[in-house]
Amino acid sequence: MDQEDTALGVALLLTLLALANYRVHRANVTRHIQAMHRLRVIRRQLVKNIDMKRKIINAAAMALTSSQSKRRRQPRMWKKPRLSLWFETEVMGWWEEDRWLTNFRMKKASFQKLCYLLKGHMTPQINYVREPISLEVRVAMSLYNLASCGEYRVTANQFGHHKTSVHRHLRKFFKAVTSSMGDYITMPGADEAKEIAARWQNKFAFPQVFGAIDGTHIPITAPMDGSRDFINRKGWASVILQAVCDDKYCFRSINCGAPGSWHDAAVLRDSTLFRDCGRIPKEPVCIEDTSVNLLIVGDPAYPLLPWLMKGYPYHGIAAANTAERESFNVYMNSGRMLIEGAFGRLKGRWRKLLKRNELDLGQIKLLIATCCILHNFCESQGEQFYDTWLPDAETARAFPQPPLQPHRGTTDSTASQMRDAICSYLAKHHPLRTQTHA
Repeated sequence: MDQEDTALGVALLLTLLALANYRVHRANVTRHIQAMHRLRVIRRQLVKNIDMKRKIINAAAMALTSSQSKRRRQPRMWKKPRLSLWFETEVMGWWEEDRWLTNFRMKKASFQKLCYLLKGHMTPQINYVREPISLEVRVAMSLYNLASCGEYRVTANQFGHHKTSVHRHLRKFFKAVTSSMGDYITMPGADEAKEIAARWQNKFAFPQVFGAIDGTHIPITAPMDGSRDFINRKGWASVILQAVCDDKYCFRSINCGAPGSWHDAAVLRDSTLFRDCGRIPKEPVCIEDTSVNLLIVGDPAYPLLPWLMKGYPYHGIAAANTAERESFNVYMNSGRMLIEGAFGRLKGRWRKLLKRNELDLGQIKLLIATCCILHNFCESQGEQFYDTWLPDAETARAFPQPPLQPHRGTTDSTASQMRDAICSYLAKHHPLRTQTHA
């Protein structure tokens, strides 16, 4: 009996201990659940407080911005004061013709005619901010800039305007001149070509020539794309101006913008002159039983063509190894040098062509074409050219022209017969001449 009571007591004690442990565990679980619940409540309160603070901050910022915008003053437009009295009163008022010629490369009458020709493209529009720059000032600023090597700032200070105005109106001037005055550079018709040929023969004894062709390099800043193509054989970046001039230094055909590394013959074949060579007047005459067309003369860099004459080479089968052929070269070159003179007068008048320009390639082409047109305009107006305007030795050393590179292509047989006929004619009717060497 005592053993049963003892076992029952032990069982009861174990049951009580298990019940006590269960109650402790349940209490711990309950406390953990309560703690987690309190944490969730605290987190929701914190989130609500943060959102509330953000709303308060955003509302305050919007209110501050709104108040500042209401108090902000309207922006004012800044304008550089214009002091153009120098041109309007002094230049237009009492400048003598020589000062006009020195600064603008033309006299006042020619300047006024140029303004008349450009008024359809450069007349100022209505400006509601202030009075626009007049047509005369726009043209004068452009001529002044082209005639000097000065920067835009120098021209701007001289005329009392901002340099951006000079740059903007100079670009408009390029477009206006090339659009409205392009007919100042045209190939002569048959009758005019014969008149030029008659004057040419009277001056140089060389028959059937109405023009001379050559190329000259204009310094530029090479473009990023294909910059090596523009480096000529003297090592500086340039574009090539190919031109044909008559006996009065007027350009009859131009092709500008070819990369400086190109050969003169490649420039010729890429030009409008070569593509439209069928339109060149022929008007052949019989010389020494040979039909000889009207011709353009060029140096050895060009091919010998039925419309393009060049001298005898100094090497090879057709070399100038006789007195008659050497005399032919001397007579021909004496007239061919007119194109060299035309280039000198072009760059002397418009000295901007002597300076490396920062314009893009498209604007460089317009610049060169504009200067050529203005050159012809000045020549047609009979404007005087001063030899002191010619490029000096220092300028020539800064950008030396690349040496001549003779053309090595095949010779046209018809053109070769024409050359032999003229050579025979000169030997029969004129004294033999020899090349003088320095």
